Amino acid sequence: MSAHRPEEVCQPRRSLLPAEFTLKFRRLDEAGDDWEVDCGTSTVRNDGGCIVPLLDAVSKALREVRRVADAGRESAAQDAARKTGGAR
Repeated sequence: MSAHRPEEVCQPRRSLLPAEFTLKFRRLDEAGDDWEVDCGTSTVRNDGGCIVPLLDAVSKALREVRRVADAGRESAAQDAARKTGGAR
């Protein structure tokens, strides 16, 4: 019987976050600060006390995700309108 190897079955997931956010977060993480994230209270803290760069990166990432989602909704609405108009 062969062993189950999830890494062979699962495809790597592509990040929905912009590359800029990912790179900035890696730079902040590699700086050696210890980050603490509490998802329950939506707080982020680090030993240095300066979270402005991280918050800026998160804000930019959220704006980009929202922009892409809005563009997708507009595209879906346009596609539906074309199909409806073409069926007449």
